Amino acid sequence: MSLIYGILEAEGGTANRTRLTELGNASRATHHDAHFFGLGGRIGMGHELRRTHQRSWLINAVFSDAQHNLVAFEGRLDNHAELSEWLGLIDEDVSDAEIVAATYRRLGEECFSKLTGDWALALWSYATQTLYLARDHAGIRPLYFWEDHGTLLWSSCIPSGPDIQSTNRICLNFARAYLAGTRLGNHTPYKNIKAVPPGHYLRVGRGRHSFATHWRPLAEQALALGSEAAYEERFLSLLTQAVRRRTVSSSYPIAAELSGGMDSSSIVCIADRITALYPKQAPPVKTISYFDDAEPNWDERPYVRVVENERKIEGIHVAVAMDAEKFEACPKDFATPTWPGTTFAAFQQRQQIERALREAGIRCVLSGIGGDELLGGVPYETPELADYLANGQFSTLFSQSVQWCLHGRRPMLFSLQETIRFVVKTYSGSGGSTYAVPPWLVGHSPGATQAKQWVTPSLSQRICTRPSAIANCFTWQTVVETVGTNAGRSSQEFDYAYPYLDKDLVTFLLSLPREQLVRPGRRRSLMRRALKEIVPVEILERRRKAYAIRGPLRSLQDSADTLRELFARPLLEELGLIDRKTLLSCMEEVISGRNTIWWPSLTRTAMYEIWLQSLFPASVARFSSSAPEQLLLSSPA
Repeated sequence: MSLIYGILEAEGGTANRTRLTELGNASRATHHDAHFFGLGGRIGMGHELRRTHQRSWLINAVFSDAQHNLVAFEGRLDNHAELSEWLGLIDEDVSDAEIVAATYRRLGEECFSKLTGDWALALWSYATQTLYLARDHAGIRPLYFWEDHGTLLWSSCIPSGPDIQSTNRICLNFARAYLAGTRLGNHTPYKNIKAVPPGHYLRVGRGRHSFATHWRPLAEQALALGSEAAYEERFLSLLTQAVRRRTVSSSYPIAAELSGGMDSSSIVCIADRITALYPKQAPPVKTISYFDDAEPNWDERPYVRVVENERKIEGIHVAVAMDAEKFEACPKDFATPTWPGTTFAAFQQRQQIERALREAGIRCVLSGIGGDELLGGVPYETPELADYLANGQFSTLFSQSVQWCLHGRRPMLFSLQETIRFVVKTYSGSGGSTYAVPPWLVGHSPGATQAKQWVTPSLSQRICTRPSAIANCFTWQTVVETVGTNAGRSSQEFDYAYPYLDKDLVTFLLSLPREQLVRPGRRRSLMRRALKEIVPVEILERRRKAYAIRGPLRSLQDSADTLRELFARPLLEELGLIDRKTLLSCMEEVISGRNTIWWPSLTRTAMYEIWLQSLFPASVARFSSSAPEQLLLSSPA
């Protein structure tokens, strides 16, 4: 993944190349192929480029046009050909940054809604003295910003190093949301560093900051195509396009994560079809699969083998140990992670995976994240029934309720009660608050961390929209935060791409009638119908994908003494975020096996405490008992 970063000085100031270089160094860009700078008055931009596809070879500078606008573009612009034709750019060697600049000159701020792909960008408008920081619809590429003594700084990677970290404070909203497993919004672990939300751009001009939306997940009207075959054909076409955009014209070998599930297997099978059509442009993708033979509920080898036998190509196999977590921080000579969640065991496992990718020459990895959530992985009838109720389709509501209740062997009255409650919660805007908060958290308020301006539709939008479409907004937030959290902690060496989060495909899936996705006794109905001639039947018809629980629980139990020591005097308690006695009581229940319901929450709490102690040891942290939110974090000794 490439890196973009920059500085915007206050009016009357001049951007300094030395400071720009220091920001790039602090952002940990260690695997770049080239680096470029663009400076002009108050503005300075840097681009440390890692080439992954053929169009990345067109980048040879931070782009500047005749109007003195600057553009630093990181990622992939999928509709570059259509935009070039519309703009009258005849030269085929026009970079994505130049296309963005031309689109801005034509449309102004509306240009961001026209961009399709995985991208983050910084655009400086010289005429209006306005800086724009923007991310794609799904936030595939991260982008952060903060202020330092009147200077705005930004980077697609949270900077590290004592000088950066000591100027920021713990973000308590992030901490509470992270510990509770709720939405993070645009919070980061640091109070002063924020993320540009997915589908948004930040406008900075004349001393003012404001966010604006260029894409929303709300599909107010359901898509009507007329026949089952039309839905299937459209889905297959869009999924194929999504995979093709991420595989054709790659400059390096591509790997696809193959877990044996429907999502990853579909990506691999469709990629093989694309290779057959474009053998010179899209060589066969490699696959990488992870196994733990000690995990009884996670035996994916038979399903992985089915796909490998079908394509006659053996993939990369990496042995992982789900019970290897010892809840130990990385040694002091390792770089401290800027995001909680990386322990020494996780770091070692990640190194093992990256070593396998590096040896195969891989720079880009395809992931199936998003498929389960967007394609009806859970056979849940309530959103469909809620649509019938809201639209006054009472006869259809009755007949479909009968079908679902017969299959699920549930009383129909119970199903209808659930449907009514779902409609009320959805239209009240509280449909996404379904989290069980661990009992040891103190002062948690779910509403404080919601990204309300784009996740929750306005009242006027909700009134005119079907309940399932509103619920999709909350599902979408869960998906993009999964991607965003990975981006916050993963190595910049590898570029992860998500075909199921393709903008055109997502727009289609979010607009579908719910009954196309899930049917009584038939989860992922559309996917199974559309891919029945492409994906092996053993994959399409498997009941559920395996899951791992034994290993993580065993890790907690085997690390009991380490956890007791970790929570002997937790910094989280000094911050006023947890009640230690309640935490220890719940921890003992999990370790003994008497009550394991809180093991995921316990793991998150331990991960955050490890990060906090490794980043800011207690001996050099200054606490304010009267106002814990004013915690100043000093640099480690």
